[in-house]
Amino acid sequence: MARHYHHQQEEKALRQEARAEFQAERLEAKAVNAALHGNIGQAIHLERKAERKEHQAENAAIRADIQHDLAHHGHHHHH
Repeated sequence: MARHYHHQQEEKALRQEARAEFQAERLEAKAVNAALHGNIGQAIHLERKAERKEHQAENAAIRADIQHDLAHHGHHHHH
C-alpha cells in the first residue's frame, strides 16, 4: 500500500536528518577544538564538512515532509 511506503520513507528521512544533525554537531565541536589548538586549516576544513552535513539534514527534513504529505493526502492526479 502506497501510504505504508510513504510512512517508511518518512521515517527513513527523519533518521537521516537526525544522523546528519548529530554528525554536524560533532564536526562543529571538532572544528572549535582544532581552532583552540591553533590548527586553523583543520578548523576550516571541519567547519565546511559540518555545513555540508547541515545541508544534508535540511534536505532530509524536506524529504520527510514530502513523504508525510504523500502518505496523508494521497496522490492527486490532474488530467
